[in-house]
Amino acid sequence: IRGPVGLPIKRQGGSNLLIVGQQPETAVGLISAALESLGRTLPETTPERVVVIDGTPSEDPLTGHLEKTAANYSGVSVKSWREAEDAVATFHSDLKHRLANGQEDNSTRVLILHGLQRFRGLRTVEDFSFSTSEGPPAPDKQFEELLRDGPTVGLHVVTWCDSVTNLNRTIARGTMRDFELKVLLQMSAADSSLLVDTPAASQLGGDRALLSIEETNQLEKFRPYRLRGS
Repeated sequence: IRGPVGLPIKRQGGSNLLIVGQQPETAVGLISAALESLGRTLPETTPERVVVIDGTPSEDPLTGHLEKTAANYSGVSVKSWREAEDAVATFHSDLKHRLANGQEDNSTRVLILHGLQRFRGLRTVEDFSFSTSEGPPAPDKQFEELLRDGPTVGLHVVTWCDSVTNLNRTIARGTMRDFELKVLLQMSAADSSLLVDTPAASQLGGDRALLSIEETNQLEKFRPYRLRGS
């Protein structure tokens, strides 16, 4: 039996993680495991080294779980789903600063968006206008730029979305290539094929997930950690 599955976060394009599947408890477990790992390994001197935007509905039994996990680590914060656009704007501002200054010693920071389907302000909007406004980009454009350019300067995104349908509502097809790390929970053969070019995720049981690492063509089935007490 192999040891725990790990994911590399490298300073290169596409080093963002996408989790997709309609199993909220498993998704919380995966995000919690990522949060614990990042909290233990990223330098504590980095301000807001991990920012979690928790889209868990207030009436859901899983509400508060990520906040409890984050409380064990300094520099790790959990914010309301209503703050998603502000968090993306803050990371986008850091992105522009890092790109402009070209510093090699920028510390790694991670933005975790749990429940991407709830963050309507980040949904891709087709804009065919020729506005000359010099204001900041719209939230969806900031998000796209963060996914595309962030990993090379140490800014990464981890996100869970409940379905491929909602994922397509939020992220443009061309932006999907900026997620070279994917975890698929059980889903239809068609959705699995759309994400990783194989229907393999349709064969998963409820307690299994499929890891895809595009750089190495790795496709591996694994068992996610369960939540404490479940």
